[in-house]
Amino acid sequence: MHQPLSPDLILESFIAAIDEDLIALEVQLELVRIFDLACFDKSYGEMLGVANQRLEQAGYSVDSRVVTQQSAEPARSAADKNSQVTESKAGYSNPLTANGNTRVQTELLAKITSMLENAEAQGAQVSASAAAPAVSAAISSSASIQSQAWPQEQYQQQTPNQPRQQSIPCMDKPQLIAEINRHISDLIANRTELLSNGQITRELSTALKGLAEGENGSRPHRNDQSLFQVVENIFSSFGSSMVVAPEVQQVINRCELPMLKLAIQKPLILEQENHPIRRLFNEMARYAIGLEQGDCEDNEIYQQMLKLSESMLGESFDEHKLPHMLSEFMAIVDRDRRVTSAAEERELEQIAAREKVNWARTRVEEEISRRIVGKKLSVAVVDFIQHSWCMVMHLAHLRSGEAGSDWLVAVKLLENLVYLARRSPTAGDIDHRHQLLTELDARLEHISIDMGQRALQLKQLSHALGIPQPPKPQSAVVTEIKASPAKRRKKKKQQVEQPAEDFTEHQVVENIKDILVSAVRAQLPGRNISREVRDAETLDSSAQRLLMDLQKGCWIELGGDIKAHKRGKLAGIVGPSWKYVFVDNKGKLIAERDRARLALELMDGKVTVLDNSHLFDKAIKQAITRIKGLPVAS
Repeated sequence: MHQPLSPDLILESFIAAIDEDLIALEVQLELVRIFDLACFDKSYGEMLGVANQRLEQAGYSVDSRVVTQQSAEPARSAADKNSQVTESKAGYSNPLTANGNTRVQTELLAKITSMLENAEAQGAQVSASAAAPAVSAAISSSASIQSQAWPQEQYQQQTPNQPRQQSIPCMDKPQLIAEINRHISDLIANRTELLSNGQITRELSTALKGLAEGENGSRPHRNDQSLFQVVENIFSSFGSSMVVAPEVQQVINRCELPMLKLAIQKPLILEQENHPIRRLFNEMARYAIGLEQGDCEDNEIYQQMLKLSESMLGESFDEHKLPHMLSEFMAIVDRDRRVTSAAEERELEQIAAREKVNWARTRVEEEISRRIVGKKLSVAVVDFIQHSWCMVMHLAHLRSGEAGSDWLVAVKLLENLVYLARRSPTAGDIDHRHQLLTELDARLEHISIDMGQRALQLKQLSHALGIPQPPKPQSAVVTEIKASPAKRRKKKKQQVEQPAEDFTEHQVVENIKDILVSAVRAQLPGRNISREVRDAETLDSSAQRLLMDLQKGCWIELGGDIKAHKRGKLAGIVGPSWKYVFVDNKGKLIAERDRARLALELMDGKVTVLDNSHLFDKAIKQAITRIKGLPVAS
């Protein structure tokens, strides 16, 4: 039988609760301060009496229990109050009136002293004065507790002996760094390829645990063990989010233990967003996303990444070298970006020029189709529009676009030609027809059409428009000198073999007919992209949301019908058909996709968007969130 609450039980429970294996050192010192306020701020016997009284009111029933009896006299001293506790029904004497046992008190003082020594060894930024109130209160109250009898023999009978494990000493930071360096040397000597991200830190943690279990072993402090877990989670998330070439993955793996060393020496690195080590890893991941297997051997930036990882693995590596390493790496990256950006611009200009030609043809065919398809026109007029006038409109669109005067005039002349060709000529519009032919001839001359071809086309248009032809002037009568019979036979033979030019032109003009136009077949460079433009403008909302994630500079991976997966960076979007242009890490064209086709491939999984922005920062955030046991934001 023992008391529901007694000094020994409370102190024993407190010592077990603040064991350094369970909670961090800073928390232990804070708990000592709280324990001091709770237990030594008032008369200890009064506190126990009130606590036992509340237990009895709550229905706690044992064979032996103590009920405090508080005096009604306010002037009574604290020692008198502690001595007037009623004896139990079983006849036990009041444990608060006899000489006390100081063993647990000594253990508490030893515990606090050990905590302060560990704090100094670990370099924890906490004040030793946090435990001073508890120490002084324990010392000042020792006489009071000694006067509160609790026989040693009775305590041993009531509390079973429980063996306490001896606490294994913690490693200080130099010892821990030395063990990490030894592990790094072992990895370099015995591993040609490092394991996946996070595994290296787990191996080191297992090795340190084996040291602690050995004779005279030591172990990492709980704070350092937490850093082990954080770094392991960081590189695990970092490796899974950064899908890169195996060669680059090996380089990143080599940096895991150097990062652990920095975090142990200065844990605030994990909280400083602009710290050089974080920026360095972010930039390495940003560039490495475009490297595929086989691309690394001759790549200058990969070689620099390999050099940086080797520097980090050295024992002399520390935080002060990081700014220089970051600036050196960024200088090489910036120089590479200047070269690749020039190559990207050339690719964009070529595709933009091709799209401009395609769009000019599309608009010419649309304007001509809207004016002649479904209408009955002369063959000469249709032939002139599809072979000659379409070229005038195409060049006008290329030069100044649809807002230029050349384009507007060309469209207006086309409308006038179609309008007059479908009307019977009258005496009042003959002048208009002549003026139209004159303007058409001037525009044809600008595009350098052959003079003979232009003359024939204008003659055909003149007949199609019903313009009367001027009478042919009669040639002067010349008396022919009588030729010899041989010359007369030769001349007659030439006239039979070569028909007169007037006859040929007459035959061409007489063969002009009217036809119903069903389609336009313009002889122009480029291709019609009206369908691509229409599909791009009619995408549904789900497809548009997918395309919103594609910003300039983002990387994708192409699959599907491509034998080997290819990665490309979005260099830009050109043309009215929303042509997406993707290049490799050297600025060379990888693929070009229309907006509608790209949206379809994204939905089918043939194109995957790769994330390369602040990957290391995101990995740190996920690791810390995972340690806290909270759901990781997507």
